[in-house]
Amino acid sequence: MREVQEETGALPARLYNTPLTNVFYLSADDAANVSPVLAALLDKKTEVKLFREHAAFAWLGKDEAISRLVWPGAEERHSDGV
Repeated sequence: MREVQEETGALPARLYNTPLTNVFYLSADDAANVSPVLAALLDKKTEVKLFREHAAFAWLGKDEAISRLVWPGAEERHSDGV
């Protein structure tokens, strides 16, 4: 909840974990990183404030959100599980 608020300026009404966790390697750090995917529920009237590391945001329903997952294979793994 805190991270969502720090990144968007908005406090979610609810936060959900999804069954998706991505693991990726960064050679510059010589480290494997684990990145869980969470879903936040916000009121559509919430004012979202983007900070410099973000370029845009969108209000999405479940199907469109799944279609925008960027990790390889994510859409197939979550078409019925999110």
